[in-house]
Amino acid sequence: MSESKSKVKTKEKTKRILFDIAHGELIQITSEQYADFKEFLLENNFEIWQLSQRPITYELIEEYDIFFIGAPKQNKFDEEEIVEIFKYLREGGALVLVSNAGGDQYNGTNLNTIADRLGFQFNGDFLAHEEDYEADDFYQTVCKGVGMNPISMGVRSVFTGACCTIKIVDPSGAKSLIFSHEPFPEVRHVAVHGYFELGRYFASSAPIFEFIKRHDNKFLLQSVFYWLSESRGSDEII
Repeated sequence: MSESKSKVKTKEKTKRILFDIAHGELIQITSEQYADFKEFLLENNFEIWQLSQRPITYELIEEYDIFFIGAPKQNKFDEEEIVEIFKYLREGGALVLVSNAGGDQYNGTNLNTIADRLGFQFNGDFLAHEEDYEADDFYQTVCKGVGMNPISMGVRSVFTGACCTIKIVDPSGAKSLIFSHEPFPEVRHVAVHGYFELGRYFASSAPIFEFIKRHDNKFLLQSVFYWLSESRGSDEII
């Protein structure tokens, strides 16, 4: 094999991520608030696209490696849109589903209609820590519970800020990546992942993306996005 052909085969494949912005999402990749996250995506060879059209249809999202729903506010997905999102997952798409502190109840959303079918729920709460927090604010939480999973291997702590927690309702589906034991005795998950037919998903709260340079957030998300990008077949990833 010639040197030129060898270089072609080892060249990293460009990945395409589509951000939904039609449902009042908090995470706006073009805003200064998420400049560090945008930089991270570009560094990891992502083409960044935005979807302002609704309703969501399979045809609008099928060509993208990852579909990102970034913490809607006072906005709900139609049942027809949810059907199309699950068609995308069934065909091998990858979904990032993000809520914010307070979950559906506080933010006026219906993300749990999607989450339920994936094996988890966003709780309507605000995680606070009595011991692990920053800047004298116990809502600026730092989670040190790390799941026994190759994706989170090497992660020591994650800054989750003022986030909602996640309840796993189907352990055979949703798996914990990051969790906290506070403020309740039982484990409260803050980042989960799983499979849905041919597709994959990751779910968490918004601060993990906003504060990507704190603690091991960037390290975790590098592993997560690499894993998500393989969802359409490992033979497509060089």
